[in-house]
Amino acid sequence: MLAPMKKLICVAAVLALCMPVFAQTAPPLKMGLWETTSSTESAMLTYAKYQRLKAGTLKFPSIGNPEIAVFQSCVTAETWQKFYGAPKEIKECTVSNYKLDSSGMSLDTECTVGGRAGISSIRMNILSPEKIHDFRLSGLLPRPNTDAPSVFKQTTADWVYLGPDCKRMSPGESHRVR
Repeated sequence: MLAPMKKLICVAAVLALCMPVFAQTAPPLKMGLWETTSSTESAMLTYAKYQRLKAGTLKFPSIGNPEIAVFQSCVTAETWQKFYGAPKEIKECTVSNYKLDSSGMSLDTECTVGGRAGISSIRMNILSPEKIHDFRLSGLLPRPNTDAPSVFKQTTADWVYLGPDCKRMSPGESHRVR
C-alpha cells in the first residue's frame, strides 16, 4: 500500500511542478535569467481538513520546517512554450478550472494511480514583467468518510528576473543554487 501511495505522491508533485501552464505564446515576461526562491511545507490532512483547506477556512497545518530552495533558470520564448505551453492531455489525468490572462494562470489536475487520486492546484500571478508569485498544492486525495490522513505538499515561490544574459546556462537549463 505504501509503494502506490509514494508513486501517486511523486506523480502529483511532478505534475504540480511540470504541468504546462501557459498558452502557446510567451507571457508578458522578460526573457533571460530568472531566480526562483521556493518554500515547500508538508502536512497530513484528513478529508474534512482537506475540504476546509480547499474552502479557505483552514490554514495549511504544516509539520516541521519548510524546505527552502533557490533555482536559476534560463528562459527564452521557445523554452517557455516547451515547458509552459497550453495544458496537454495526460493519460489518467483530468485538467479543470484552467484560466489564463495577462495577470496569471490557475489550473487544477487530478490523476489516478493505483486506485488513488492525486490532486494538484497551481495559482501563478504575474506581478510585473520581472516578478511572478506562484502557489502550488499537491497530494493524495484523502478518502471520504474516514479519519485516515494523506500527505500534502504546499509550495510558494517567488520568481525574480535577473537580466537578459543567461551567463553560462543554455536555454531551458535550470540549476539549484541554494
